[in-house]
Amino acid sequence: MTGFFCRVFSGAFILLFSVGAFGEDLLSIDIWCEVQPMSFSPDADNAPLEADAYRALFEEARLIFSGMIYGYEFDYVPLDKSRGVREYLVVTPIAEVARGDANLRYVSGELADGRLYGRFNYTLEKYQSARRESWRTIIVPAADGKGEGKIWADAEGKKTSREQAIKEALRNYLRPRVFNKPREIKGEVIFLESPLMSVRAGTYISMVKVKINIKEIIPYSVF
Repeated sequence: MTGFFCRVFSGAFILLFSVGAFGEDLLSIDIWCEVQPMSFSPDADNAPLEADAYRALFEEARLIFSGMIYGYEFDYVPLDKSRGVREYLVVTPIAEVARGDANLRYVSGELADGRLYGRFNYTLEKYQSARRESWRTIIVPAADGKGEGKIWADAEGKKTSREQAIKEALRNYLRPRVFNKPREIKGEVIFLESPLMSVRAGTYISMVKVKINIKEIIPYSVF
């Protein structure tokens, strides 16, 4: 390995530590993806599989950097069994790093154990750096969350795990502060740093640290 990664092996559990903090002109993340593990063979010509993995890795890096720079709008409806209301969360990117953005660069990586590991850098433009800095300076809370997604869903499973982690972070923040369960909550979140991704028992697990800007809390009508 290059020294950029820290991997902990325990059964099927793998954890990668990622970096990327406020006040910087450069963001760096360490991520990985499977190289079709059911088909991968170290003795075969896996060039097409590796090419697909590189493309998948670039796409994941693009989405994560987007979450770190621009963040997401969210619309969250808490579960309310007494009213028959099901919980749901809609997460929409505020903006995204464009595909082919020259500021997004693959720095280094390794193919090992049927997975492609890669370090990516993103050089922030001044307006992007200012946007991240504004989230640091405005008085908005931070919260942690953990979410899960099915590993068979591949990239969509990773996306689901990140969104579920955002939902848990919202719940962790709101639970001790909002005592009357609201009908709906709207706002924005941004990743403070790259989500940490692990695998356990066929499930992607994401750990996120976000900043939360609550824009609207809509209560249930009182009659």
